[in-house]
Amino acid sequence: MEAKKSLMPQNFKNDINWIIDAYELAKVTFPDGFQKDAIQNAVGARSRDSWSDWKCRIDLIKNSQGVFLVIEDEGTEGLTGPNISTTEIMDMIDKELDIDHTWRLARFSSRNVSGGNQIGAGKYGVGKSVYSACSKDYDYFFDSLRKDGLYVANRNECGTIYQTAFENDEARKFIVDNTGLPEKTTVGTRVIIVNPKEEICESINSGEIIDYIQESWWRCIEKMPEDSGIYINGKRVDFPEFLPFENKYETKTPEKYAPGYRVKKFGFFINKKGENKWKGVSYYRRGMKIGSVDIADIPSSIKDRFWGYIEVDKEWEERLADIEDAVHYGVKSGGKHTTIYQNMRLYISEKVNRLLVDWGYVKDKEHEDKKLQEALKEISSELQSLFDDMGFEDLGKGAKKPDFSVRWKDIQYPQIGTEKVITGDTIGFGFKISNDYLTDRKFQYSIDIISKATNLKMSTIKADTIKISAGTSYEESLEYTVDSKTADRFEENRIVLVVKVGGSTKEKRKELPFFYDTDKEDNSRREVSLSLHTIDYPRENSRRVNFGEILTNISYKIDNKRNFPLDFSLNISIHNCEDTTNPKIVDIGKFKGSVNPFEETLLDSVPDIEISQEVYEKYLDAGVIELRARLVAMNDSDEYEKGDRITHFYQKIYLNKDEKSGKDGAFEPRTANEPSDYKRSWCKGGSRLIFINSGHPAYIAAQQDDEEWRSYMKQEMLKQYVLLYLEEGKYSMFGNGEDITQMDPIEAGKCIMDKVEEVYQKSFQ
Repeated sequence: MEAKKSLMPQNFKNDINWIIDAYELAKVTFPDGFQKDAIQNAVGARSRDSWSDWKCRIDLIKNSQGVFLVIEDEGTEGLTGPNISTTEIMDMIDKELDIDHTWRLARFSSRNVSGGNQIGAGKYGVGKSVYSACSKDYDYFFDSLRKDGLYVANRNECGTIYQTAFENDEARKFIVDNTGLPEKTTVGTRVIIVNPKEEICESINSGEIIDYIQESWWRCIEKMPEDSGIYINGKRVDFPEFLPFENKYETKTPEKYAPGYRVKKFGFFINKKGENKWKGVSYYRRGMKIGSVDIADIPSSIKDRFWGYIEVDKEWEERLADIEDAVHYGVKSGGKHTTIYQNMRLYISEKVNRLLVDWGYVKDKEHEDKKLQEALKEISSELQSLFDDMGFEDLGKGAKKPDFSVRWKDIQYPQIGTEKVITGDTIGFGFKISNDYLTDRKFQYSIDIISKATNLKMSTIKADTIKISAGTSYEESLEYTVDSKTADRFEENRIVLVVKVGGSTKEKRKELPFFYDTDKEDNSRREVSLSLHTIDYPRENSRRVNFGEILTNISYKIDNKRNFPLDFSLNISIHNCEDTTNPKIVDIGKFKGSVNPFEETLLDSVPDIEISQEVYEKYLDAGVIELRARLVAMNDSDEYEKGDRITHFYQKIYLNKDEKSGKDGAFEPRTANEPSDYKRSWCKGGSRLIFINSGHPAYIAAQQDDEEWRSYMKQEMLKQYVLLYLEEGKYSMFGNGEDITQMDPIEAGKCIMDKVEEVYQKSFQ
């Protein structure tokens, strides 16, 4: 009896042709887009994170049956799962029943998505639809030898597919009779594209596609052993040959750029001669090139000879993925204006600018840079003395106490240890908002479901405005029942709590992830963080402590961002930093505790610490000591074994000597060459950095005269120094004794501008 076919989506050709438009919009050729998506599918199907025994083969084959483009992977698991009909699968989808991620055959057959990609560059991209797009007739066969030994085959012919896949001998006959190709004999999956488009064939035959592959995948190719690789018409794609370097730089160890932003690897190269085939500095996610980052002020002498790359840590990668376009070739509209992207661009710009100066490509740059740094130092010293004379309070240097805090409470997923859910599951959660302001405040909060795939709000659980008295808190418990009308099915979603202070721009955000009918979990380790929450020194705004004095009110915050409870020991000691070996001076103690999933806890049982002369003078009379806290796992869990050191927090203390006091060193001035940024200057409160935009037209105009240039920088730094006080919550310096946080926004704005003008006028006296 003849096998029955099943119709897939309506308007199948239209559903596929968007891929061509998306590649054109990203300004890439179709062969380039094809290789990236086809290889990504094979990378994502790997059975393990290692590259050993993994292969992806792309071949053009001509025989009596026609011309075929064949993409075949090895070192994967094949199209696993039951061979059920497309009718049954669609019925399950209509009824919102769970389709296991290991049912790769069913997903591939019915939804054109194999599922289960946990180690590739991810769901962003066109998936398996690229195979239909490669055929003039929107037609391809696929077969798979699975890890369980079953051999299966089917055909997607312009949106129609046999209801169930052929198996074993029937599958072999089906493939041989229709394609003239032998059965697949290695475990994995093969796609056989019928009547492939000419531009793909020409790119493969000419070898052009190899250049595309090398640029997209060289970070992975470098790691592939001899028993793995990417092959084009039987030839292994080698690691690219680079032109001889005139100058070369690569980071040796990971570098932290800002809190939450860590660069794994950065490289920048200038060739000796010849135009480089790669342009600009590219960023790579999980080994695959995504896009290029624009860099300003590259000298014309090297504009065709430089290139580079950057890789960031998994947390940063995931946030970049949120703003990625549909075909992996850059970011969505507006994505370049996000902090996530801008921090990457700023890191690259700062690195490249320093390298160009060091390598001598910018004339007189070294002299100008030295002159600029000297001016910045002199001006910052003048301003800090001015603020001291005007009676501004010191910017604090100890643990910063929050003005309000937001915490999750009583998190309950359907199953401990996993955030996977299905329709009808209930996630229980609570939250606590604490008002640490000195006055009563209003807070607006909203709890939304956000799809990670689109970053769009799917639904709102609750939104409200509440008033919390000074020094008190508000708690609430809620539940969310999962369904496809309020969350994005087969994707990762997040319960996002955003709390804003009334009459202020301040907000805090908390997230709970859940994976709706998918196991595509974040492979990066969920974070457990440790921070010094409070500590009181003998002197306000100074970390100096003399013999016989006491450190009090010591507490630490442990934040468990995992769906596992954590039993911990916090081991605290003090060390001598004047000795390069940092020997221990004294143990403060070991403090045990536990913290629930996705919650944080305060450990405030640390005793006061007396800096006894009898104990400490054996090591040093004066100098820097360090309060060290180390978080250790007390039990085996999903990620930690008993005794594993999870993280640490170190705090420097100045024994019998002054730290830089007052406003001396209260901020660090820097320049940033950002001609596309409309701002003349800006500040970062947490790191106390003040940036002067040296690419702004006003800065460039002021450079024509040294006196005007210096005056311009002083005015911009002064303005940002005042704003730093706002960032740090030092509101008492504004409003002439009134609380500006309780003022009408217009009046508060006037008070801030008045303070800027007052300080500016004083700077001339």
